[in-house]
Amino acid sequence: MVICGIFVFNPDNKILIIHPANQPQNNWTIPKGLPDGNEPNLHAILRKFNEETSINLLDVLRERPIEIIGKFIYPNKTKILLAYKLKIMKDIDINEFHCNSMVPSHVYGKEVPEFDEFRWVSISEAMELIHPSQKEALLSINT
Repeated sequence: MVICGIFVFNPDNKILIIHPANQPQNNWTIPKGLPDGNEPNLHAILRKFNEETSINLLDVLRERPIEIIGKFIYPNKTKILLAYKLKIMKDIDINEFHCNSMVPSHVYGKEVPEFDEFRWVSISEAMELIHPSQKEALLSINT
């Protein structure tokens, strides 16, 4: 199973990470997800980023193209992260982000946003918080 994910860097070279609802505070991720059916991977990135952050990456793609980083196997070997990166030229205020996709919550007994917190962090901070397969991808990026 291939999951498409994107490392978005702001002008200060900080990375956007997002926190999955109902997860421990030390469990963060990059925006990512599965393509729908025969959806091209790049379209999946654009769609998932918008669902998870409410930001349309097409609005910032005029500045720089999305670059492919490569494929990284998750430790359980059932998933492959197809990683991309984008360096944006204009900062996006963290308060502009909110999640449009909903997931069931066992804690609240109703649907909640899939992601409940957003942060711009340094590469070293990201290395402390993101999934090991994402760390491998991040280490391979030349920013």
